[in-house]
Amino acid sequence: MHQLDETIFAVEHGPMGGDELNIIHRDGNYGWNIRSFGAKYSGEDGGYEGVKNDLIDPVFYFTPSIGISDVANCPDLFVKLGYRPCLTVSALRDQSIRLLKLDKNEGSYNVQSVERIELPARVRTVISSTDSIYAFLDSKRVIKITYAPR
Repeated sequence: MHQLDETIFAVEHGPMGGDELNIIHRDGNYGWNIRSFGAKYSGEDGGYEGVKNDLIDPVFYFTPSIGISDVANCPDLFVKLGYRPCLTVSALRDQSIRLLKLDKNEGSYNVQSVERIELPARVRTVISSTDSIYAFLDSKRVIKITYAPR
C-alpha cells in the first residue's frame, strides 16, 4: 500500500492476469473473488455475469499478469522531469518495475503512461528516494537505479 496526497493505492494479484492497481476507499468492495479482469483458473474467460455493479474498478490492470508485488512513489527528482504524480510498481513474474505516470482529473487518478524497466530477477518490493529507486529482488540482491537531472 502507498499513499499519494490523500489517496491510498494498493496492488492485488488477479487470477491468470488482471493484476490490479486500486485506489482504496472506505468500505469499498473491489470484487475479490467474485470479479476480475483476468481469466479464471478453470480456463473459462467468463462466469462473472450477474455480479453486483457496485464494485470498484481498478485504476489500472495488467493483462497478462506481471505478478504485481508492491507500489511506491517515484523518486522526488521526477517532479522536475514532469512525472508527478507518479508511482513505481514492482513485478515478480515479469522481473521488472514499472513507472506509472498518473493524471489527476476531477479528484480521481488515471494512468497516463507506463514505462517498463527489466531487471535480472523477481522484484519483491521497491523504495524510492530523492533521485533513486531501490529494487529488492528475490535473489537477495538490491539494485539501485539513479536518475540525474537534465
